Amino acid sequence: MNNLKRYWGIWSILLAIAVIITTFYAQIDHTPIGLDWKKTSGNYSELDNMDIVGSTSTVNQSVMYRLSTNKSNDNLKQEIVGANFIDSNLTIFNHQQLNDYINEYKSFMRGKPLFIELFEETNEYVIFADIKENNLVVEVLYKENNETEKMEFPLEHLESSYMGVYSIEYNNDQLYINLGYEKEISINGFHFMNHISIRIDLEQEKIIEEKQIVEHNNNNKQKDIELEFLDSFIQENKEYYLIVERTYNLIEESSESQNFQNTNPTHKILLYDTEAGEQIELPEMITENSSPVLYKGNVLFVKNEEGKLSIELFNIDTEELETVSDVEVENQYTIPILEVRDENAYLLYSPNEGRNKITLNVTDIDTGHNIFTGELTVNDPTEENLEVYVDLMEFY
Repeated sequence: MNNLKRYWGIWSILLAIAVIITTFYAQIDHTPIGLDWKKTSGNYSELDNMDIVGSTSTVNQSVMYRLSTNKSNDNLKQEIVGANFIDSNLTIFNHQQLNDYINEYKSFMRGKPLFIELFEETNEYVIFADIKENNLVVEVLYKENNETEKMEFPLEHLESSYMGVYSIEYNNDQLYINLGYEKEISINGFHFMNHISIRIDLEQEKIIEEKQIVEHNNNNKQKDIELEFLDSFIQENKEYYLIVERTYNLIEESSESQNFQNTNPTHKILLYDTEAGEQIELPEMITENSSPVLYKGNVLFVKNEEGKLSIELFNIDTEELETVSDVEVENQYTIPILEVRDENAYLLYSPNEGRNKITLNVTDIDTGHNIFTGELTVNDPTEENLEVYVDLMEFY
């Protein structure tokens, strides 16, 4: 009885919190927002194993959705995942490939963080890599017999307070890991994320090579720099990494001479060729536009100009530009998303200012031919102010 009295206050607080959450959840409008997916040309087979993830928004609610291809019915299946971002079904936050791993390899996936960047799949393996207590941990699942193997590599020599795996790729029997590690190297006291490439031979279970992707030293009191990793391409003798470098002009304030970051940084896009040990600054045209990705060692990006979106290919060796395809848009208000799978470029964009429609164009990069076009539109006439957003495309 004394124990009950002692903990009664805690239990009362927990019970009150549970009642508030339950009441709030019960009042959420879970009615699916009316969306139509209309194919205007091409075949839905081009969208096999691809999901479109985003949200719809009105004055009263935001509803997250996932559009999945339905191979049997030649259409897209709409899944309303969470009204106001709260729902019992939280698969919206997981890449569909991770859901497949969880269903098929429950034991291997148990306890692992659910970030697709930490996984790589081949015909023979599912590979996981992460940092634990300054060690690089690599786990390999052999699909043939479901056996697993775990290896650890110490990284104390990096002398970093924070390390993280940004991407892993398996190529030519070698595992390449893009590792970011933080160091306080700015004289202004800001931490800077450096990147290295770690190449591992899985059969020998050892690190074969470490290469610096980018290491930056900033000794300018008026500026500071940060990096954002975008993409990587590894094939045979090519190892490229695409990174945005943002430079902040620092504002000096008060007699104490404290520096603060300006909110309007300048930025440039850099291509790091680790095999050649070179750093290439990409043309301003690419920097000013959106969604650069690496394609066969070249840069594919979206140019938005005079009411037209075009997919451009920048040849790294010749520094020449080639237009792959273009589409008309009603005005300049559009936020394109560009992804590449196999030989195809997938371009998602909002073609009008009202944001009541999303368009997907799929183009064969080599021929420039459009092989699929579809539109996601609002089909509920009562929702005049509904806006449709797309956050990402997922391939699996």
